[in-house]
Amino acid sequence: MGSKLRNSIRWRFFIHALPAAIWAGVLLALAIATSLGPIEDVDVVPQQDKFAHFLEYFVLAFLTAFALIRGTRRSRDWQLRMAIIFPAVYGIVLELIQIAIPEREMSILDIAANVLGARLGAYVAMYVLEPVAARKD
Repeated sequence: MGSKLRNSIRWRFFIHALPAAIWAGVLLALAIATSLGPIEDVDVVPQQDKFAHFLEYFVLAFLTAFALIRGTRRSRDWQLRMAIIFPAVYGIVLELIQIAIPEREMSILDIAANVLGARLGAYVAMYVLEPVAARKD
């Protein structure tokens, strides 16, 4: 039974999705952390937090695409859509959650940076990882 479980598609997806799940947890912790205060208080470069949002969701989309490429047998189009949609929706939800936290504030520009990072991260992953995955299968 153990070898069947390890070889199953669900097991492969679970193992490959762990980095994305851990990163999503880190983003959740950052979004609800009240001790950090608004990011704008520590800006060295104007709007530097938008670049941070972009990078955070670029990484999340890249890791999500990795999990989908290595752990599912769905079409490439489906994998790309899901690698964009999950991180983008997650970023929107985390921004909306901040409305309820007094020390945090929601920003439309943060949402835009999240969505753009997710989109680019998914595309980069598809074009970098997908050919590698095809060679290994």
